[in-house]
Amino acid sequence: MDRRAEQERLRIAIVGGGLAGLATAWFLRNTGCEITLFEARRVLGGRVRSITDPEMGQTIDTCQHVALGCCTEFLRFCRQMNALDLFVRHRTLFFTDAGGTICRFRAAPGLPAPFHLLPTLLRFKLVSPTERLALLRAAWTLWRGESNPAHSSDSELTESFLRRMGQSELLLRMFWGPLLVSATSETLDRIPLPLARMIIREVFIKNRHGHELWIPRVPLGVLCDVHFRGRLETAGVRILSGRSVRGISRSHNGWCLHFGDGRTENFTAVVLAVPWWVATRLLPAEIVTKILPGWPASRSRTSPEACAITGVHLWFDRPGFSLPHAVLPYALSQWVFRPPFADMSQGQSVASVGDSASAKSPWYCHVVISASHRLAPGSPEECREQVVRELQSTFSALRSARLLAGRAITEPAAVLSPGREWDHRRPPQDTGIPGLVLAGDWTATGWPGTMESAVRSAQLASAVLSKFMQSLSSR
Repeated sequence: MDRRAEQERLRIAIVGGGLAGLATAWFLRNTGCEITLFEARRVLGGRVRSITDPEMGQTIDTCQHVALGCCTEFLRFCRQMNALDLFVRHRTLFFTDAGGTICRFRAAPGLPAPFHLLPTLLRFKLVSPTERLALLRAAWTLWRGESNPAHSSDSELTESFLRRMGQSELLLRMFWGPLLVSATSETLDRIPLPLARMIIREVFIKNRHGHELWIPRVPLGVLCDVHFRGRLETAGVRILSGRSVRGISRSHNGWCLHFGDGRTENFTAVVLAVPWWVATRLLPAEIVTKILPGWPASRSRTSPEACAITGVHLWFDRPGFSLPHAVLPYALSQWVFRPPFADMSQGQSVASVGDSASAKSPWYCHVVISASHRLAPGSPEECREQVVRELQSTFSALRSARLLAGRAITEPAAVLSPGREWDHRRPPQDTGIPGLVLAGDWTATGWPGTMESAVRSAQLASAVLSKFMQSLSSR
């Protein structure tokens, strides 16, 4: 390429190195443009991230991220990135009650969708036979839609619908809560019915594999900052982590990025793949007013747009259970995971656990509490203690175990809250301003704020930007 052609090469800046930014860079890699990804942190991943626990010295994920079998675009992206083998596929879900009863939830061999889960629902022993039939009636109605037009309303909330369908308090707690609250990070009384209908269809109805869990076998930091980074750099994407963008403005031939060190750099187009509170701070006020009217520049726990998720990380002096994961439909705990990378290496030292033999290899598990912004305010220590009591109630081996360490980590704005106007308010990737595109799980994808939504937003953003860049090339 001669010097003139190099100078005239179209340049794309992607601001944000979370999953949406990484996927956008991948989808744009073959456009012939120079692609540069900027991430303010030293590591890539955004909210899909790992940290080192200061007390135990172990790498942990701030919150357990999983994909379901219905997350087809995320799984396709991982396959393209040669990363699918970094996940463990679980075909069985394990539900438990407070007494330790375990119910296995999996597709029946030989039965096609939508009947593949019927046998396991009929054997769902954590509720009564009458409640199982009520569950099936509600699921059928969600799938097929209301037969009585007088009852049908897109403004109805999920809890109202479920109670109208005769769902008991036990069913709400044992089945509907773990499924829908985990998928949306919002409580049943705030989830719009159309969203619940979409989740039921995707997870349970459309195909035999929609309910299956895909759990990372490596820490999220390895997945994003090592594997994804390596694949993108090999594909020619320039990645600058630890480079903070402080503002974005128009320039005479595109867009100008202003950095924390006072420098500036010009680009033909910009993909803003950051959370909404960051986007509103980076863009000029007149652009925010046009494309994000009314969106706040904060991520407070009290913000109506924000849903919190809490991860409780626990280390015991002995194994507590052998399951890879379990649904814990209690007042606080919802899911518990034993990540594939959970066992610490024998050589690692552990602070403040003494010189016992067990200190060499503590047993680790990770409890996830979605919609934690709806809980009564309390200290992380109180949260941890309640979770430990609930685990010990369920798993007898933990009753004699000693807690070595534990911590609760809350992401105050993990996802966008799915309120009544949720899907109408989410901005499209195409801002209507030439060369400025949005990406992120909070933008309009039709999915709740998940890794699947992040990848779908990247697909949409890259399609908009590819079309724009092609129009410039053809001039």
